[in-house]
Amino acid sequence: MIVFWKKPTNELQVYINFPNIFKQKNQYHLSLLCVNDVNIYIMNPKFDKYLDEASQCVKCGICQHECPTYIATGDESMVARGRLALLEAVAEGDLKLSSGIADRMSKCTSCLSCVTNCPRGIDPVKIINAAKGEYFEKNGSDFISKMVFKYLGNNERSLYPLFKLIGMASNLFYSRIPAEGWLKESLPFVKNGIKKNFPQFGKRNLKDGLPEIVKVKNPKMRVAFFTGCMTDFVFQETGQKIISILKANNIETIIPKNIGCCGAPAYYMGDHKTALKLARENFRILSQLNPDYIIFNCATCGKVLKSIYETLLNLNGDFSCFSKKVIDIHKFLVVNKCKTEDLQNEEGSENKAYLATIKQLQKVKSANKKIRVTYHDPCHLKRGLNTYLEPREILKSLPMVDFVEMESPDACCGGAGGFNLKHYDLSLQIGKRKAESIKRTGADVVVTGCPSCQMQIMDVLHRADYDRPVLHTVELLNSKILA
Repeated sequence: MIVFWKKPTNELQVYINFPNIFKQKNQYHLSLLCVNDVNIYIMNPKFDKYLDEASQCVKCGICQHECPTYIATGDESMVARGRLALLEAVAEGDLKLSSGIADRMSKCTSCLSCVTNCPRGIDPVKIINAAKGEYFEKNGSDFISKMVFKYLGNNERSLYPLFKLIGMASNLFYSRIPAEGWLKESLPFVKNGIKKNFPQFGKRNLKDGLPEIVKVKNPKMRVAFFTGCMTDFVFQETGQKIISILKANNIETIIPKNIGCCGAPAYYMGDHKTALKLARENFRILSQLNPDYIIFNCATCGKVLKSIYETLLNLNGDFSCFSKKVIDIHKFLVVNKCKTEDLQNEEGSENKAYLATIKQLQKVKSANKKIRVTYHDPCHLKRGLNTYLEPREILKSLPMVDFVEMESPDACCGGAGGFNLKHYDLSLQIGKRKAESIKRTGADVVVTGCPSCQMQIMDVLHRADYDRPVLHTVELLNSKILA
């Protein structure tokens, strides 16, 4: 049955009331997507390569229960089964891959909840990302995205100048302009009179202040540390902590100077050519280094390195030789039984916000109280890489930590990299649920394993009037915070 109704925006919407039985190809289709007024698109953009897997969807609706965009909007076109139905209609020629459909695809956070819960083993995220690539190839993107991706694919220093520009703009202008008043309309990322809570950007690239090889005497192993853009330019204390831990455990660490962005921003926004270019170069550099492990601390970087590269590169050889070396820092520390006490040569921080965090938590400890800590599972770390026990094992081992589990710790926070910037209002709707879960724990500090999640949680907690430090797990290890 097809249902029509008008929303306050005078937008005509069309949905199918999906039966809970398997439908073979051509037995159903969606004839119109939400479009202004009455514009019907009928065109086949050769989507047949996605049709077979999409047609295996039985429309059972299990994907609704954890899909962050569906929970936030209640919109059937914002959940996996609705998105797949739209793409199947495109493949069958009943719809064209319009900007309206592309918008629904771009609002997928790639959280993988539909992938892990699908009873038929379908990977909707793979199909949706393929559709993003198809649309980008035919239609391109907005001017700013084009410039960013063009620069991203042609510079080994990746986003360094862009982050510097954002940091300067944030410190000099954005933070000083009131969210209320005549200027508020010109400010981006303002909602309900509150501006986005940006972290303090580093004054320099983390890698610029470090040797390419951090040597130790008689190293027991040799690892490459893939810092990622956010650790390089924003959360530099995390990178410094990881290096000090590795050095204390007599592990030689390579920090490749010429490595670029992992390619996640380009890939998830549909610019697969730029993502492929970055994948080829990073794969070449890391393979030539031939380390024992490739360590990462950003969940999305890890997911891209460990599995998306295989899809992009389409290697004839065995990719497992590379992927098995890629490991999250939590898992690396637990698997290799690394010590986290008596660390030497920890770098001091110039970040005022970070120093304030140390002071705030030391105050809690000075009252003879344990620091109450809760943990957020990044989507790409838990569902993408099956790493969720190790962070908890580390946190529970710390004597001054009172670990408390939040409700739905693996619910998407709404960060999702570029999604947070492109669909800010929707990201806040999703993040509100996460903020409420954190508040109920009464936590003094929130920890996670993804810089993008860190930035998003900082913002949504600020909006919930529950400002708390949001750190990477490693920052609590033998830290001044717990000293």
